[in-house]
Amino acid sequence: MTNTQAPNKWCTHGKHYCPITEFTQTDSWCRDCRRLYGTEYMRQYRRSHKATIHASAQCRYQQKSGAIRAQHGEYYAANREAVLERNRQYRRRHRISVNAVKAVYQKQWAKTPQGHAKTIRDAAMRRARLAQAEGSFTVQEWLTLKEYHRNRCVHCGADESRQRLTVDHVIPLSLGGANYITNIQPLCGPCNGSKGIKTVDYRGK
Repeated sequence: MTNTQAPNKWCTHGKHYCPITEFTQTDSWCRDCRRLYGTEYMRQYRRSHKATIHASAQCRYQQKSGAIRAQHGEYYAANREAVLERNRQYRRRHRISVNAVKAVYQKQWAKTPQGHAKTIRDAAMRRARLAQAEGSFTVQEWLTLKEYHRNRCVHCGADESRQRLTVDHVIPLSLGGANYITNIQPLCGPCNGSKGIKTVDYRGK
């Protein structure tokens, strides 16, 4: 009976014998050792060159951002339910880490002008819902109103760099005032507190 088994060859990296078919023609390492070494080498390379790799990836993305976004949009439109379900499963499996990252991001974002404006606006919207008041306003409308008044309290003139501006309803919600931007004036905290639930329009000062 003829033995058709391929002869073995010594792998100089793994220090073991493998069938000669597991080697390229000029390589003294078997394919498994070469593959494992390449994987570990790339892992170590990525760790030690993280900043360079990130910068290179950012550069490539900026050059092709339009095409990439279009491709992602097409994929999402065609696989919306599958993407949403995959995201839900990921959040369930990694609930603690996802919540931790989200909390850090929200804390940092809340310190930005846009983030602080959204926090102020959301608080006003909650008060309006509780008071069953009509109307709403956008974050951009609130930012535009503050800019119109030079980012100062319309009563005492305090600059927002010293006193955070808050939403004050000229006609209070509790007295039937609406939650439209036309019924809102930017006041610093102390002035808003002293005004209380009185109907006082400081915008004409």
